[in-house]
Amino acid sequence: MKARTFFSRTMILAFLLAALCSSFASAQNNQNKRNWTFTNGAGRAANDLHIELAVGTVPVNIVTNPADGIRRAGGVFSEFPEAGSPSHHDYAGGTVAAGGSVTLQFKENTRPRRWWWTWNGERIGDIQGPNSRDLAYVLPMEEWRDMLPARPAGSGRTTGRIGVLSVTNTTDQPLAVTVGPCFIPSDKKHQSYVVTESAPVPIAAGETASIPLQGYCADIFTSPVPAGAPLPPVSEWITAGESLPLPTPGGALAPESGWKPNPNNTGGATFPGTDIPFPYTIDSHKHPAAFGSIAMDALDRISSAYDELQGSIQTPFSGNPEKERETVIQQTFWIYTASLTGRDYKVEDFARNAYAQFASAAGKDEEDVSEEEKEKLQDGVDLFWSSFQATGAEAKVLAGEDKEIDYDDIEKAEDLPKPIRPAYDRYAAERALNPKMTHEEAMKKAFSSKEARNKWSDTFRKIYGK
Repeated sequence: MKARTFFSRTMILAFLLAALCSSFASAQNNQNKRNWTFTNGAGRAANDLHIELAVGTVPVNIVTNPADGIRRAGGVFSEFPEAGSPSHHDYAGGTVAAGGSVTLQFKENTRPRRWWWTWNGERIGDIQGPNSRDLAYVLPMEEWRDMLPARPAGSGRTTGRIGVLSVTNTTDQPLAVTVGPCFIPSDKKHQSYVVTESAPVPIAAGETASIPLQGYCADIFTSPVPAGAPLPPVSEWITAGESLPLPTPGGALAPESGWKPNPNNTGGATFPGTDIPFPYTIDSHKHPAAFGSIAMDALDRISSAYDELQGSIQTPFSGNPEKERETVIQQTFWIYTASLTGRDYKVEDFARNAYAQFASAAGKDEEDVSEEEKEKLQDGVDLFWSSFQATGAEAKVLAGEDKEIDYDDIEKAEDLPKPIRPAYDRYAAERALNPKMTHEEAMKKAFSSKEARNKWSDTFRKIYGK
């Protein structure tokens, strides 16, 4: 009898859960929400989108393309409503391919009543309503992870595409989901990660989507999750909305918080957003929420700092901006997170890894690397390490050098800071090889950043002498 009673209750719970999920899916497009994904199901490309909203508002996810400086709603349309609270929206100046989509985030909660696609003003496809299968409310991770089945797996990588997440839409309505920013804790055998925010991914009813997980490793001293091996379940991931309050200078830290005094105060970490040394460490395995919260904050600061500095710092990867960005952010992040756990990640560790990678690529044993090769490698190591320190200091997560640059004291190329020297070498080479090239033109070859050009223009001119 007990078994029969247990079975009956289990079945009832299952039916209730299915009913709840079904009710959510059926009702979602009749609710006022801020984020909506519109999929082009018209069968051909469209360059205009027209929407009638239940509540008048304006889009707020306006993205500026760094290549052309043009602002685009949803990263697609350059023409969009910006003022007031219009209920009729016309979007133009962008193209959405057949089967493609655009996600719009509105200032106020609202819902589409009608919407349609056009090409040069002529309607293509049918006018869609709120229950269209091509319309989906965007679910943030906090909302979908307890409702939809998800299977995360590693990629074997520490940086970039660190894994893939398969999400199945078990409802009877289309959905769009986002992942990140979030912290994936370690399984105590492999690395932990911070995943950056993904673009909304539409998933049709009954379908499964594979979502690439882009992110950075938070532990330099462990190996990555092997390709295809399971990552910790999404129920254990710490989202940005679940972040714990960050430690602050002078604030009291309860023993149960996991933070312990660091008697050596090594590593150079600072309180987030300050120049004040951070005198604590934590066990990231025992306290993943506390560690993950400060790690997510630090990665955001480091990424923003690199984007501010890009073009003014120079590394051996400066000819490959994407690779340079990924490398500088990851290495700076490792220096910081290592310090949080009471372990130093030093320039010697970075150099040792660089030597090993060079030897492996050259098919040599490490002891067979010549002194000349080591010297050249060390120059690159020093240049990289200076850029990591500069980025961490700009982000206010690592202590920077106290001394300010005195430009008047710089008389020759050897006096330049190490990260700046390669830029001057490019400048000088351009001037020497192209006698008709102006100072301003050569500065553009040296730096991609206008701010960096302005900062070093007079100094480079003085050193070159023309």
